[in-house]
Order: sequence, then C-alpha cells, then structure tokens
Amino acid sequence: MVACRSRRRAAGTPRACPVRCSLSTFIRIIVSGALVLGAPLSVSAAGGATRGMLAGCWEQISHAPLMQPSSGEEWGSRSWCFAREGQLVSRTIACGTGGCDGWDNQRSYRWRPPFLALSDVDTSADGKTQTRVWRRCRVQFLTRDWMQLQNCEQSPDPWIREKRQRRARRAQPQE
Repeated sequence: MVACRSRRRAAGTPRACPVRCSLSTFIRIIVSGALVLGAPLSVSAAGGATRGMLAGCWEQISHAPLMQPSSGEEWGSRSWCFAREGQLVSRTIACGTGGCDGWDNQRSYRWRPPFLALSDVDTSADGKTQTRVWRRCRVQFLTRDWMQLQNCEQSPDPWIREKRQRRARRAQPQE
C-alpha cells in the first residue's frame, strides 16, 4: 500500500489502488453486519503474526432483553485481561430478574495460536471432588480488535478489545 500511495497518476486516469480509509470502513460494516445477522464469517485463524494479538483486555457484553426477561435469563458483561506469564484476570457482572452480581477471578491460560486453553475446575456429580482441567478454544480474530471463541464451553459472542486508557498525569505539588 505504501508504494500505491506515493505513485502519482495522470489527470483522468482511474485510481489504481483503493483508498485505505474507505476500504477499512467497508470491511468494518461487512464484519459488523455479519455479526449482527449471525452469518458465518470466514476469517483466517490466528497465525504467526498473532504473538501479541491476545494481549490486553477484552470485553464481551450481552445486553438486557428488550422484552420482560424470563426467569433464569441473564445478561451482563465480562472482561478478560491477558497478562504476561499466562495469567488471566476476569471481571464479571451478571444481571437477572432478581438483581445483579459481580465477581473477579484470576486463573491461568495458555496461548498456542490458534488455540487458547483456560484453566478451570470440574466438580464431580456428587459435588465432593474437584479436578483441575484445561478448556481449549479455537480463537478467530475477526479484526485486530474483535475475536470469537469457538468449539469450547464459552459463549460464541464476539469479544471486543478494550481501548487503553491513558494514565492521568500526577498533579505536581505547588510551592
């Protein structure tokens, strides 16, 4: 694209390269439309250039229902922050007809593109025994800031990367 931008064209000659801004806008519209409609979207799985793709914080939101929710129906949001050395910090807010609840959790993860493995605990049927397990999910990056987990015990709803907030400058003491 860089060579394309610097190339000059004679007046009246059609543009040889698409305009990057328009193309990115078009792709965003197509991707968001596919997500809204639930249409399958063929995007390449995580590849070699995804070493830092998972880093940072991601959020998944399920909106409150438009109609009166049925008993047991929940909505809310959750945030996953992938830290170094395989630590995942999660924050969850879940709401239902009886009110809302929130909790934080920290667990381990393994990232082997295109698979993400999350540590979890299985409880036996009688509730007496717990076993540590790894839940493996295939990760599809829909864009740099949207991902979807597939083939695992997680919601298939898309995750959106949280924007980094700039740290406020500390106030300097007045003398």
